[in-house]
Amino acid sequence: MKLREFMAEAIDGEQTGIRFLEFRTDKLTPQEAQRVVEAIGQYNGFKPEKVNQALANIAGLYGKVGVEVGREFSPCLYLSVQGLSISHREDIKNILASALPDELGFVDYCDRPQKETGPRLRAWWD
Repeated sequence: MKLREFMAEAIDGEQTGIRFLEFRTDKLTPQEAQRVVEAIGQYNGFKPEKVNQALANIAGLYGKVGVEVGREFSPCLYLSVQGLSISHREDIKNILASALPDELGFVDYCDRPQKETGPRLRAWWD
């Protein structure tokens, strides 16, 4: 099963009746993350085309940014900004703001055991 098909099934559960509303991918490249964003599809204020345009813009400027895509009931992204200057972090935040998340801010924790810690930019759409 292709990634898009798997994610679409995991998200809407049309075939299995199982729907995942709480998940987060491992760190992906912005290009890989775009595929997951497409699989999530439109959800309230979450517009895949806007999110993917922001990710493309970020990748064009800061290609090595890691992206975790998930749902905390509603869609969310975590962008790894460790090692980037404060100015570059703010640039990424401003680019991601164009996708109109309901919550957007820096977090400095890791709720996943044995995963990288450090600053992340979290975006969440209701």
